[in-house]
Amino acid sequence: MESKLAQPGRFLSFHLGYETYAVPIMTVSEIIGMSLITHVPNTPDYVRGVLNLRGSIVPVVDLRLKFNMPAQEDTPETCIVVVEVEDRRMGVVVDSVKEVVDYTRTEIEPTPCLGNPEKLKFVHGIGKKSDDVSILIDIASVVTREEMELPDHTLIKAA
Repeated sequence: MESKLAQPGRFLSFHLGYETYAVPIMTVSEIIGMSLITHVPNTPDYVRGVLNLRGSIVPVVDLRLKFNMPAQEDTPETCIVVVEVEDRRMGVVVDSVKEVVDYTRTEIEPTPCLGNPEKLKFVHGIGKKSDDVSILIDIASVVTREEMELPDHTLIKAA
């Protein structure tokens, strides 16, 4: 299964543990500090809950848990990156935001073969600048529409 390669452009980079990840800047709506998140019962462990963002309910996903990384206590740098993909808006919890980076075509490498390609379908390449490496992710593939269905089969969808 061949993964789609990320297109050149601007990316927002952020940290999860010691690794740097990046998403296309056009998917980022805003970056907010940690806020009151309301837990929703019977949702996957990586779903922290929902957030009331200026009157709109936004589901919040902990990327550490989604990526099978160990949980970590929130720090002053922990924040929520609000992204919009297709008709969905969601928040993703990251350890810290790094910077906005421009990647050219020559600075984006295909994802190397690292095991089960189905589990890495959200990785759309590796961005490289000098000695820095970022894992470029397609945020729409990180949490699919099916994964966000609640037990009564209604979709967590932001208004």
